[in-house]
Amino acid sequence: MIHHPFFSYFLIVSLVFLPFQTAIKCYAGSRGYINGEHKQNFVIEPCDEHMKWCIESYSDDFETVTASCQTLGTSRRLLDMCESRKPEVNSGVTKRCCMEDLCNNIGIEGMKNVSELLLENQ
Repeated sequence: MIHHPFFSYFLIVSLVFLPFQTAIKCYAGSRGYINGEHKQNFVIEPCDEHMKWCIESYSDDFETVTASCQTLGTSRRLLDMCESRKPEVNSGVTKRCCMEDLCNNIGIEGMKNVSELLLENQ
């Protein structure tokens, strides 16, 4: 057992200044047509430890939206897009990533002024 007088002080200071990683929180869920009915279900989800991206995709009219946390199964292609910090638009569907709690809300909110929100969340 170590009985050095500075050991306790060192231990307390180390624990106070040790960075604690907290998980990012993202919206998770989808909106779209199921059997002809327009439905949506979104929840706030704490992402797994060490995951840093919230991800969303949405159609131009915001009728179809998906939102999620990054997972261990997120494709390298999607992670490359996230790391570029540039949204990808293809065939009227925008995919984007962000790194702040609940930042994947553009499609959920159905905002028409997307460019302002994209600038705020970068």
